[in-house]
Amino acid sequence: MKVLVADDDIVIQSLLKNILTDWNYHVLLAKDGLQALQLAEDNPDLQLFIVDWSMPWLDGLAFCQKVKKRDRFAYFIMISGRSGTDNLVAAMDQGVDDFIVKPLVAEELRVRLRVGKKIIEQERRLSYLAQYDELTGIWNRRMVLQWLQNEWIRSQREKTCLSILFIDLDHFKQINDVYGHLVGDEVLRHFCTTVSQQLRPYDYFGRYGGEEFILVLPNTEIQGADVVAERIRKVVQENPLKLDAQRKLSYTVSIGLTIKSAEDTDVKSLIQRADAATYQAKQQGRNRVATLITE
Repeated sequence: MKVLVADDDIVIQSLLKNILTDWNYHVLLAKDGLQALQLAEDNPDLQLFIVDWSMPWLDGLAFCQKVKKRDRFAYFIMISGRSGTDNLVAAMDQGVDDFIVKPLVAEELRVRLRVGKKIIEQERRLSYLAQYDELTGIWNRRMVLQWLQNEWIRSQREKTCLSILFIDLDHFKQINDVYGHLVGDEVLRHFCTTVSQQLRPYDYFGRYGGEEFILVLPNTEIQGADVVAERIRKVVQENPLKLDAQRKLSYTVSIGLTIKSAEDTDVKSLIQRADAATYQAKQQGRNRVATLITE
């Protein structure tokens, strides 16, 4: 894990770098608050900070406040020669997460870092679950709908095409009933990996719910979206899930395709039409693509 040490005392910098490196941290050093702020901007994945209260140009509290205002989770351990409850309360009130009075004791720092790491890991876990489907690793429903809304707005503003695919795994309940839910989960993961390999970097693929998925295709005409849909249908059919050395499980998908029209007032109408197209594909025998557009 990266950790930024910001202190204008070269001796303390060197001491902390040696200790933290021995504990397998990747250490970044700053001699003042402004240099620390630049390092924080250059390393958006940096979340753990050990900061001296008194530093030139920008003190530790001001640095802490600036970092935490920039929409990122950061854990701050303040080190200072200022002791007493008043200083501790003042630092905590300004956003500091932990406080160590100089002179530093290595084992005390180790324990406090351990707490900070646990909190950072929990925050990362919560952040992941807020965006991604835990089972499959693709966007979850909330995020794929948010991306769809963003692309809807951009399409309106720039007068560009926007297509979506609504994809449903065929006979998925039967797969669960025959093979069990653990195999069903493997099918979902296998399907998402298979589809993800067919996409452009700017396409958005997410789990809508259960065995239903949405694929958002920005700047894509209906003909291009149909090519994508047919390619996905075919590659899923031709790439069964390997259960063991002897057995493979083949499955198929039904896909509903639609494109944003001038009559659509919001993304709900687009989703409803794509869903209706998927229903048509299932009614027509499954393992096929059905297109539904407005005139």
